[in-house]
Amino acid sequence: MSKRPSAHRKAQRQGKILDDYVCAFCGRQLPTNEGHHIIAYADGGPASPDNILTLCRECHRAYHNGEIDIDIIRF
Repeated sequence: MSKRPSAHRKAQRQGKILDDYVCAFCGRQLPTNEGHHIIAYADGGPASPDNILTLCRECHRAYHNGEIDIDIIRF
């Protein structure tokens, strides 16, 4: 697995700050919450905070495992 470019890591940090580190699914506010690319990095998603959704580790794993579905609308 390749390391994401610094622009994507920076966008993830900025997105989490914009979301105040609150998980979009369960609402937990944790400093360990993760930035999820709405349009996947692997699919050419932009390195932009607008393309990041904050999720806690548990919800992030559950999303990628298909256990939860998040209807993502970002303004």
